[in-house]
Amino acid sequence: HLYSLSPGPGAELVERVRFMHESFGVDAMAEEYIDGRELYVGVLGNQRLTTFPTWELFLSRLRDDAPKIATARLKFDIKYQKKVGADTRAADPLPGDLAERIPRIAKRIYRALSLSGYARLDFRLDESGHVRSGLEEGEVIVRKPSAELRDGSRVEVAS
Repeated sequence: HLYSLSPGPGAELVERVRFMHESFGVDAMAEEYIDGRELYVGVLGNQRLTTFPTWELFLSRLRDDAPKIATARLKFDIKYQKKVGADTRAADPLPGDLAERIPRIAKRIYRALSLSGYARLDFRLDESGHVRSGLEEGEVIVRKPSAELRDGSRVEVAS
């Protein structure tokens, strides 16, 4: 079921989702874009949880006006990765106590969603230094209960 409460931007979103359903027969997900840094934390375990170091997506050659997000093209197109200077590595220094808080937040989200085994949680750090996460000042951006463990994946590399 698709609903829109107004003829404004919500109606455009509903129409786009309808187009995706009708054209491709797939589900569609919409997220608010949060400008800032993209961070990843791997969580491993069931009762006793372990977090991997916080990693960050860097796009050193991306146009300044382009959104800094990991699109399907960025994830799977090696030529495009090279073009935009895509690199995932240990996060640059985080403001305040975020280096300690983000792993705690990741564990809280993992437990709140009743995840088990392993997952990757994605965070956005907005320009004012607020982490958008889920149980504090934002929302869960993405949870990856089936995060890839192949060579070079963000979870595998962080470990």
